[in-house]
Order: sequence, then structure tokens, then C-alpha cells
Amino acid sequence: MVAAELAQYEDGRVHLRYRLDAEAVVGVAHRGAVMAQLAFGESAQQAYEDIRATVAQSRGRALAAVNHEMVRAYWEIGKRIVEEQGERAEYGKRLIEYLSERLTKEFGKGFDKRNVHYMKQFYLTFPIVNALRSQLSWTHYRLIMKLKSAEQREFYMNEAANENWSSRQLSRQINSHYYERLLSGASSYQDEVRTEVKALVPRARVDEVIKDPYVLDFLDLPEDNRYAEKDLE
Repeated sequence: MVAAELAQYEDGRVHLRYRLDAEAVVGVAHRGAVMAQLAFGESAQQAYEDIRATVAQSRGRALAAVNHEMVRAYWEIGKRIVEEQGERAEYGKRLIEYLSERLTKEFGKGFDKRNVHYMKQFYLTFPIVNALRSQLSWTHYRLIMKLKSAEQREFYMNEAANENWSSRQLSRQINSHYYERLLSGASSYQDEVRTEVKALVPRARVDEVIKDPYVLDFLDLPEDNRYAEKDLE
């Protein structure tokens, strides 16, 4: 780590000079970290792994609970709007504006007129609440609601839930006409398409839920580090 070497002045005198070996310092530091880890032993390492798993699992359940409650709340809101509107279409438009204005003042931007309108459409599209998939976010459902047929909506809803697709991945598969490609070919081709999609689409991470702007709006959290809505749709 510290090396000594002889050096000579111009007048011929000789002195001992010390040189710091940087690589040796790094090596000692690394060995120190390794020794510290070994000092705790495998038992401490296992304790860390167990605690890490507990934190990760609890965090995942907490985020999933937030997402589930938000989607369920939006379905309930849509149901109440439809009940209040009845057959009065013009009244329904004014009702959405009224509710949006008041809810936004009290709960934040997650209740803008456009999103409240989607809540109404959500209930009309999925009138049976038990048919909803708890794994899917509001962003997933907003994408699915744009599909024309009930068969398409059910297909993408189940695929996204079963394969753990993020909303971006769902959007990508819709735009690539995944559903149509499966219907257009023989069973062997369908297997090939499914294999291709599974290989190309990574599974969604749990922390993506809390980065969803709709979740942040629902919780009325600050705007730092948000994704833009256009990036998700």
C-alpha cells in the first residue's frame, strides 16, 4: 500500500521517498468489506434476505391495495352518475361538469371532467363489478374501454392481468393487433404469436403502480417525478 524507494537529489545526496499505491488501498478496502460480511456470517445474511423479502412483499400488497381501491371507487362513482342521470342526457353532461368542479376543489386534479366522464363509461362498459380484474390499473381500463367489441375488451383484460402487463405493454399489444393476429391464424401460429409476445414483453414491476399519474392524482400527491399522461396512453 505504501512503497518506499530511493531517490537522489541533483547534488548527489540520496533520500528515502514513500509512494502511495492506490490499487493496494482499494484492495485493502475491498478485503475489509468482505471480512466485515464474513464476520456476521451466513445467519446475518439470511436475516437480511428475509427482511428484504418482507419489505418487498408488504410494499407490493400496499400498492396493489391502493390500485384496487382506486379502481373500485371510480366504478362506484360511475354507477352513481348513471343512476342520477337516468334518461336525461343533457342533464348528465351538466352533472359531470358540476361534480368535476366540486370534486377537483376538494380532492385534486384526479377528478377533471374528462376523467369523471371515463368513470361513467367505466360503469357502463363493465356493469358487473366482480368481473373486473384487481391486477389492472385505471390506466389499463382506460385503454381497454377504447376497444370496440366486448370480446376484445375481455381478451385484453384477461391477457394483461394473467401476464402482468404494464399499461405501456398493454398499449403496445393493442397497437400491434395482438388479438387480431391470434384470430387470423391456425393454432400453431397462435402458439408462435403467444411465444413471441411473452419473449418480448417484460413483466410489470410493482413500483410502476405508484408512478401511474392517475394513482398520484387519486392520492393527491405532489407532481414530482410523474409520467406524462401522453406517455401512458
